[in-house]
Amino acid sequence: MLFDGVMNGQGEALRARFLAPGTRIGRYTIVRRLATGGMAELYLARVEGLRGFEKLVALKLVLPHLADDPDFVSMFLDEARLAATLDHPNVVHVIDVGRFGRDHFFAMEYVHGEDLRSVVRRARDGIPLGCALAIVAGVAAGLHHAHERRGPDGTPLGLVHRDVSPANVILTYDGAVKVVDFGIARVGARSKATRLGVVKGKSGYMSPEQCRGEPVDRRGDVFGLGILLWELTVGRRLFLGEHDYAVMSKIVFGLVPHPCEIVPDYPQELANVVMRALHRDPDRRQPSALAFALELEAFAHEAHLRVTASALAEFMTALFGLPPYPTVADASDSITATHADEDEATRIDPHAPPLPVERRRRGPVIALASSAAIAVAGLGFGAWAWLQRPAAASPLPTAVPVVVPAAVDTSVGPAEVVPPAPSEASPPMAEDPPLVVEVDEPEVASTPSRSPSRARKRKPSRTTSTRARPTESERPNDLFPPSD
Repeated sequence: MLFDGVMNGQGEALRARFLAPGTRIGRYTIVRRLATGGMAELYLARVEGLRGFEKLVALKLVLPHLADDPDFVSMFLDEARLAATLDHPNVVHVIDVGRFGRDHFFAMEYVHGEDLRSVVRRARDGIPLGCALAIVAGVAAGLHHAHERRGPDGTPLGLVHRDVSPANVILTYDGAVKVVDFGIARVGARSKATRLGVVKGKSGYMSPEQCRGEPVDRRGDVFGLGILLWELTVGRRLFLGEHDYAVMSKIVFGLVPHPCEIVPDYPQELANVVMRALHRDPDRRQPSALAFALELEAFAHEAHLRVTASALAEFMTALFGLPPYPTVADASDSITATHADEDEATRIDPHAPPLPVERRRRGPVIALASSAAIAVAGLGFGAWAWLQRPAAASPLPTAVPVVVPAAVDTSVGPAEVVPPAPSEASPPMAEDPPLVVEVDEPEVASTPSRSPSRARKRKPSRTTSTRARPTESERPNDLFPPSD
């Protein structure tokens, strides 16, 4: 998940300080950032205990610009409290909840794998049917555990996830399936959890009753399971539209394409399971996530499909290889190398001024890059100016021979001026292009009364002169192309 929100200056500074590896959050030490969402950030952290005890965990922190929002902090703590009550192999375990300064966090198990969005993007040829069934069946098992959870007094909590989407399903490299993020989960026993008319969730993965802002129960998560199964087996998004209203309208009115209309060889038995889960009427769906999972297992048994964790692990290895599991030693080396030049007060004090250490190290780099950019721009402008320079006239020779005309017989015709013969000391002027070019015109006979001096002083006509233009080789097309 990528964070695309706008934060104020102080929030940005605090967020940058938390990004620094080696920052201590209570008894946890930040190793690196794993993901960032619109409301919280997720980090890989190291926890230390007695007698050298060390363990890697995932630390979820509230974004600083939301730390002063009491409604969001309450929802964040509710998520941690609810997730901490769940203990199932298909649900991510919450280990600890705490507060650091004015910021809240909770620690959960680190899952070494990829979310389902990344898997779908990487699998260009689609996900094998057996692996798709294994993924959805694992999610259904985790959701059923949450639906059946009871409080300390034995009363059912009525917990509903309400956000069953690929972003909240993690597949480990060894084939395990984990459900995460109960941030908008609803608890039936809590009256103020969801008000009527309030819509929460992703528009393409909500149930019809959820889109209408009506109360939801476990059958709303069954609808989400149907969306996952439809998309993984068909190979495309189910509900798409130009905006959220268009998407939600398709969901409310039950505009669900039949899988057999898109995939000709789609199994009819599996299509029946999918379309039943995607029915707009909750009473027509499977009554629980467990019933949905049992129908999938029955179909897989009849179709002789391999729906196992080992098959899913082979598929993940084919897509991503075998990424090594991060060890505590590697995390310690990374933190030491990153913060060898930092003081302890800057790393630990939560009330320090909002001046991130990264800004100090980043300053010389930015200055050097700016200087290089200015230098390159200066060189480019200098080259352009040199190419646009006017053609310089040839230097005058130091000694120009003067020719004195002899007596001219005016009865013969106009005087002729004999140009000086070119010499080695004065190169011909034709080597450099002149600024004014004479255009040949038909000769006009001069009158005998006109003197030689006036003939030499005759100015060229305006229509016979033009400004010299640079040749194609002189135009700096690479810097500033000529305008149309």
